[in-house]
Amino acid sequence: MLTLELAVVLPAAALVILSALHLKSIERDRGVQAAFQRDFTQVLAISEKQINQKAYELIDDVRDQFPASGPACAETGPRRAWDAGASAPCARPPARSGAHT
Repeated sequence: MLTLELAVVLPAAALVILSALHLKSIERDRGVQAAFQRDFTQVLAISEKQINQKAYELIDDVRDQFPASGPACAETGPRRAWDAGASAPCARPPARSGAHT
């Protein structure tokens, strides 16, 4: 009778112990996963800042190539060709050096 009880109790105890050890390893894995998630979030934030900075630099370069804001024409006259019979368009200012046309 004692051997039958040991045959049942020992495997059950082994399963309980192994289950407890497995739960501990899962908890550690979740901790490691949380650390990876934090690191990944930080890397994404840093990368986003770097990409934004590069985009602003590119935009500033392009913005420098646009003409200064102001009136398009010094002349005052009809805006449409059919007003007062096809007036001459305003002269375009000369392009800056290094600008693409």
